[in-house]
Amino acid sequence: MLLFATLALAAPLAPSTLPGSGVEVSVYTGGQTAWLREPDCIGDACDAWRVDTLVGGEVGVGLLTGFGLYGHGAHVTETVDAAQYTAEGYAFGGGLRGSLPLAALVGLDGWLGVEHQFTAGGDLTEQATAWQLDGGVVLRGGAAREGFQGWIGAGFVPWSAQSATVLDGAVTVGLAPRVPVEAVAGFQLVSEPLFGPWDNRTRLSAGLSGALGYRSGLTGFVTVLR
Repeated sequence: MLLFATLALAAPLAPSTLPGSGVEVSVYTGGQTAWLREPDCIGDACDAWRVDTLVGGEVGVGLLTGFGLYGHGAHVTETVDAAQYTAEGYAFGGGLRGSLPLAALVGLDGWLGVEHQFTAGGDLTEQATAWQLDGGVVLRGGAAREGFQGWIGAGFVPWSAQSATVLDGAVTVGLAPRVPVEAVAGFQLVSEPLFGPWDNRTRLSAGLSGALGYRSGLTGFVTVLR
């Protein structure tokens, strides 16, 4: 059976932020495809491709240098031509984000969080839902305080519970990642402080993040750091 759907966003938009305590607020948009399978299926038609477009926002809170929290939410639009499934819904998630410096402008950054997504038709007869634990580690070059950072690494999904009910409610299938890992990469440009040397934290930034593997896609974002 061939299905289409996905988790709209998992990793934080950027792996690290300005040092010390602070807040960052972002808006983002993009699209992703997840490569899934039916766990009990036997044969050549067991793969499922979940595809979304999304518009959302994220808030990050720096608690101290190298450690913070993040949370995000999005409106999700899902269209499945093969199963005649068109639905809207939501996605949200969040977790912990940390950074380990290796050199002046090099570090290891990581995250661990929980993600949830739900889409459904108007009468809830057809719907798709997902919960998963999400994490990753990247090697970062540069720093937000210096105006640029780029990163490359891997994301992983150690646990997930996903299902979809389609064809007017006639079929419900469980889904799982075909390969629960992905390559991740991205970059972020950060402005100089907006209000001079007496306020070093208020800045604007823009970036692009991408993944290839379990999830494949691109997400663009704009952020206010404070």
